[in-house]
Formats: sequence, structure tokens, C-alpha cells
Amino acid sequence: MNQVLKDQRIQALISLYNNGDIKECLLRAKQIAKIYPQEPFIFNLIGVVNASIGSHEEAIVSYKRALKINPNYFEVYNNLGVVLNDSNKPDEAAVYLKKALRINPDYPEAYNNLGNSFKELDEIDQSVESYKNAIKLNPNYIDPYTNLAIIHASKNENEKAEYYFEKALEISPENLNTLIPFGDFLVATQRFFEAKGVLKKCQLLAPKKSEVFNLLGQVYQRENFEKSLEFYNKALDLTTEKESIQNNIGALYFEFNKVKKAIDYFNKIANSDNNVKTLLNLAYAYVSDNRFKEGWEKYEYRWQVDPGDKVIWPLKKTPMWEGQKDKGVFLWREQGIGDDIIFLGLVPEAYEKAGKGMTVLIDPRLVAICKRSMPGIDFLPAAKGSVPEDRFDYQLPMGSLPRLFRNSEEDFYRTRKSYLKAEMARVEKLRKELGVEGRKVIGISWKSFKSLNTTKKSMDLAQFGNMFKGLDVTLVNLQYGEVDEEIREFTKSTGIEVLQSSSVDLREDLDGLAALIELCDLVVSTSNVTIHMAGALGKDSWVLLPFAASFWWLIERTDSLWYPTVRLYRQKSLQDWSEVLKVIRLDLDQRFDNQ
Repeated sequence: MNQVLKDQRIQALISLYNNGDIKECLLRAKQIAKIYPQEPFIFNLIGVVNASIGSHEEAIVSYKRALKINPNYFEVYNNLGVVLNDSNKPDEAAVYLKKALRINPDYPEAYNNLGNSFKELDEIDQSVESYKNAIKLNPNYIDPYTNLAIIHASKNENEKAEYYFEKALEISPENLNTLIPFGDFLVATQRFFEAKGVLKKCQLLAPKKSEVFNLLGQVYQRENFEKSLEFYNKALDLTTEKESIQNNIGALYFEFNKVKKAIDYFNKIANSDNNVKTLLNLAYAYVSDNRFKEGWEKYEYRWQVDPGDKVIWPLKKTPMWEGQKDKGVFLWREQGIGDDIIFLGLVPEAYEKAGKGMTVLIDPRLVAICKRSMPGIDFLPAAKGSVPEDRFDYQLPMGSLPRLFRNSEEDFYRTRKSYLKAEMARVEKLRKELGVEGRKVIGISWKSFKSLNTTKKSMDLAQFGNMFKGLDVTLVNLQYGEVDEEIREFTKSTGIEVLQSSSVDLREDLDGLAALIELCDLVVSTSNVTIHMAGALGKDSWVLLPFAASFWWLIERTDSLWYPTVRLYRQKSLQDWSEVLKVIRLDLDQRFDNQ
């Protein structure tokens, strides 16, 4: 009879929990635990309830009490692992989850949760293996599919990510734990039309989810200021964790060229040094607004924000260079190839200032042109391996050079017109290969790949190339990537030939790209590596910029402080290239009619 009563009481507790009456369930569970102090299920249930309301420490105590009563209670080991993961203790969580699996090797939930632990410990291969083990045990278990999708998305393995998202949604098409990260993935990969559909579905299923409105704000940030701001404000109203949404609002002002408004907003929310993303955003806004000294100081916060916080410094103990003279200095690359080229413009000044020799760790594709252009400086290809600490007095990541040398507009006037130099013998060889001797040559590039702003910075060749119709010039392709078919279609539809060099890999052979640029009379390009290389070579270049361009190009200017020979053509309205193309065509007519 006592067993029947105990079972009834336990069933009543379970009903209370399932019906969402958490407070009453917890109160009664504690009362019943006093009556049955050796019943592990009740202590497990108390742990589950406490975990559900965020009382992690109380949950851990209850789970451990249950295990003291029954050391083989594998569900409790799993639950303890979950709450330890949620408490940012993945190493401890993994210990208990492994115990659960030793007792019950056929436990998919424990494998999934162990995968979460490994993920937090940055042991990605083991994480993936654990998720796949969970799927083997239960092919209809949605969580490991979603978790695998998120991991592949974080590694930019987009096809694999989409595969696992789709597998998860086949099992449960309306599962918000999959739909929301899938929407996030679509936003991150700039598939905004598809993202709208997924996020609208999320909105219907959960009309009070802050993260859904935040993502919708990001979708509309590319097209509609008022709509985007409306979604961000809704997201703010639905959460106490406001920092990332507020940063997005500041970025929205920036995106619509409201730079001073963005600065005011970022300053308003940057209420502590912990808000490092805001402080970094302030750097971009300040530099865009010609407030260089303030901007470069804030730019140092990049080391605390993804991806800078994951950069492995080649020297661990060598102090940072602050411009001391007569010192051996080691500079090293930290960002993309376009940023490398910008920073290289400051290296000659840094070399003169240091005065005792300088070594620069640079992208291997730039070593040859750098050695030719800056004799006396030792350029090394960046690769995995150790750099001896005792060789240098100081070190400096190249992105910190502007803080030392570019704190006012006047400082930029020291930039050399052509600080990189192409190999002239190769230029002449390419001139003969392409058969362009005596012809007016324009080098063209129209896309940006692997950029956070690929869509807004790029266009199709069909749209871009129309401005050259009827012009007495020869076009040479400077666009890397798989564009052969696009060029063939363009030539077929317009009759305009675009010459391509068979001897230059435009992605890997940057010395070859430099030689191709050098043989051109003019380069016309969207904002990508091509325009940076052309600017560094001192080649006359025209760059097509989106409405809100990268902070490197500042705001409103038609000239570039970084590259004296580059002219800037900016969109007048969001995502509208038509006016830019008309203006460039007029300038092309004027330039080449006069030759």
C-alpha cells in the first residue's frame, strides 16, 4: 500500500511538471523527498525542475544526491552533464556524460550532450563523432542533426551545414531549435529571401522570440531602414540581453551612412569595457568619420572580438612595438589579403622608424612582390611553425601600424604613390601573350568572394560590363574565381571580348595579377583584392563602392587616402548601381576620347 501511495505521489509530481506548474511541483517534491529520502527519482526530478528555472547549483546538489542513492542511475549522469554544460563547465560535464555511456552505451541523448561538451572544449572532431553516434542510435533524433549543422556552418562548410539542417527539418518541420539557427545560417550566407521565409515561420510559431526579431532586423538591414529598426526594437522589448541587438542597431545606422548617428548610439551603449563589440564598432565609425586617433585606439579591441580573439600570435613573450628607434621589429599579418596590402603601405615608414632591421610575416602570395618592392626588409611567408622569440626586440600585428603612423589626414600624405612594384619583364611577356601592344587596356573585376558583404559589393558581369559598350578599349580580366562561363555568356550577348591570361592564376599568383594590372591603362573594379593591388601599384583605378562602404574608404570622399591614384564611385542609394555605372561611363568617354 505504501508503494502504491509513493507511486501516486510521484505521478502527481510528474503531472505538475508536465503541466508547467513548476513552482508547485518543486514545493511538493521537496516535501515528498523528506518522506522518501532514499528515492533517487524524486531528487532527480528536483534537479530537473531546478535546472529548468536556471537554479543550476541547486540542480547539481539534487542530482548528486540521487547518484549517492543509486550510483548506476545513468539518466542522472546525463542530466548532470546537461546542467554542467549550461553552467559553462564542459570539462566536468564530459566526465559525467561518459559515465552515463559506460553504464548505458545505447544512450543517444548522452552522446548528443557529450558532443555539446566537446564543442565547448573546442574538440570539434570528437564533438562531430559524438553527434554521429547519437544519430546511429536514433536516426530520428533531431538535436544531433541540428548540432552538426551548426558546427559545419561555423566552419563555412555550407553544403554540409545545409544537409544536416534539412535532415533535421525532415524529422520535425516546425522545430524552433532547428528553424532559428537555420534562419541564422541563411542570414550569415546572405540568402536573405530564403531567410525571410524561415524567420516568418518562426515568428508565427513563437511570436515572442527575441532572437527571431533580431534576425529579421538583420535581413531587412540590407534593404529597409525603418523595417529593420522596427524588428530590432521588438527584439529589445522581448529580452533583457540587449547588447548584441543594440550593436546591430548601431550597425544599421552605419549601413545607411548615418555615421555620426552610429557614433552617438555606440557611445550611448558602450557603458563598460566589457562591451567590446560596441567599442570595436566605434573604431570603424570613427575612422570612417576621419577621427583617426580615436578610431585606431578602439581598433585594438579587435583582439577581444571574433575572429581576432582566435588569432594565434606567432610570438608569445616579445613586447609590442610602440615606435621605439634602433630596435629589431617583427611585423605579422593578421587579416585578409586586402588588409595586408593596405598595411604594407605603412611598412616602409615603420622600417625607417625602427632603424635596426625589420622582418615581416606575410601571405606567401605576396612575398615575391614585397621583396622586389622593399629591399632591405626581410619578408617571410606566413605558415605554421615557430618563430624564434630571441631574434626580435619588439613585435607588432600589422593592423596596429595605423595607430602609430596614421592619426590625422596629413599623416596619409606620406603614403608612397606606388609602394608595390610589378616585375616588368613579366609585364612585357603578358603584353605579348594577350596581344595588346599599342591598345588602350582596361582591367576589370566585378566580384568579391568570401566577404561578409559579398552581395552588396558585387554585381554580375552582364550589368557591370555594359558600361564598356561601344568604347574603343580592350578589356582584360582581373577577376579571380570561376568566371569563365560568365565571361563567355557576356561576350556572346554583347560582342565585347574580355581577354584572359592562361599563364596567371588570379587567385594564387598575385605577382602575376600585379603584372597584368601594370600593363593596363586603367583598372575598373568593385571593392576587392584587385583594387587594393592596383592602388598599391600606383595604377589609375576606379572603384565602385556600395552605399555603405568599408571603413577603409571613409565616407563621402571621391579620393582614397590609402591609395592616391584610386578614384571612388559610390552608390547614391542602397543596392542601386545604375547611377554609378552612368557616371563611370561618362568619365570613360571623356578619358578615352581625349587619347
